[in-house]
Amino acid sequence: MFAKKRKEVCAMIQDHSPLSVREKNGLQQLEIKSLTTAHCHKKRIGLCGILDSANMQDVIHDHDYLPFPLHHQLILNKISVTPDSAKEIEKKTKNQTKTKLWHTERSFRVTASRVGEICKFTAKKDQEKYAQILICNKKIVSTALEWGKSMETTAIEAYEGKTGKKVERCGLYVSVQYPFIGASPDGLIGDNKILEVKCPYSIKDEMIGSNNYFHLEHDLQLKETSNYYYQIQTQLLVTGRDCCDLFIWTNVDEKIINVKKNDSFIQNIIIPRVKAFFFQFMLPKIAKNMYDC
Repeated sequence: MFAKKRKEVCAMIQDHSPLSVREKNGLQQLEIKSLTTAHCHKKRIGLCGILDSANMQDVIHDHDYLPFPLHHQLILNKISVTPDSAKEIEKKTKNQTKTKLWHTERSFRVTASRVGEICKFTAKKDQEKYAQILICNKKIVSTALEWGKSMETTAIEAYEGKTGKKVERCGLYVSVQYPFIGASPDGLIGDNKILEVKCPYSIKDEMIGSNNYFHLEHDLQLKETSNYYYQIQTQLLVTGRDCCDLFIWTNVDEKIINVKKNDSFIQNIIIPRVKAFFFQFMLPKIAKNMYDC
C-alpha cells in the first residue's frame, strides 16, 4: 500500500533541475525530502500542512542565478507570447474596452497611446509616478475622452463612406519580439494599413487646420513631435503593417492624413526608451503588486 502511495507522490514531484544533471546522484535527497514533507496518513497531516508558506524573499535569493530577479522573471514569462498566442489575444479582444481580457493584458504592458509621454520623460520621479498610474489601470474620465469614444463609430463610418474602404475592427496586438509593448488600432484596412481615428472635442464644431489643431504641421502633416505620431509608429511596429490613415473628424470637417512607418524612429527612439522605462520602472512595480516583495 505504501509503495503504491509512494509512486503516486513521486509522480507529482516536479524536478526543475537542468536536464544535464537531472536524476544524477545526489538528487535522491531532494526526492526523500519531498516525500517526507508530503506523505500523509488518514490520522495525520503531512509536514507540508503545518509548515509556514515559503518566504518569497528567500525564494528569490535561492534563484539569484537568473538574469532577472525571480519575481521579475515570472512576470516576463507571463507576458511572453508566441505568434499563435499573440493572434489568439488579438482575436479574443476585438471588443476592446468591453473585454476583460483586453484590460488584463494591457495592464502588464506599455500600450501605444502612452509611448509619446514615456519617450519624452527626463526626470526619474516622473517616470516612477507614471509607471504607478499605468499599473493601477484607473479609468480616466473626461469630457474630451467621452466625446472621442462616443463619436468613434460615426467617424469610422464617415471614413468608409469617404474612401469606399472597409474597416475591419481589431483587438489588442502584442509584439512577439517586444512582448512588453501592445497596441489597439481603431481598425485595419486591407493587408498593410491601419486606421487611427481622432475626434477632437476642442474643435468639434470647427474646420480642421494647423492653426487650431496643434498636432498638425502647416501642410496638414502629422508632427513627429506629436504623441499621436509616437502612438501610430508603435501601432505599426506591433501590427507589422507599413502605413496608417489618421482620420480626424469633427461635426463640420474631416481630414485623412497618411502616416508611413518610420523604422529609424522606431528602432532608435521608441524601442530603447520604452524598454528602459518598462524594465526600470514598470516591471518592478508589477512584480511588487503581484508578489508583495
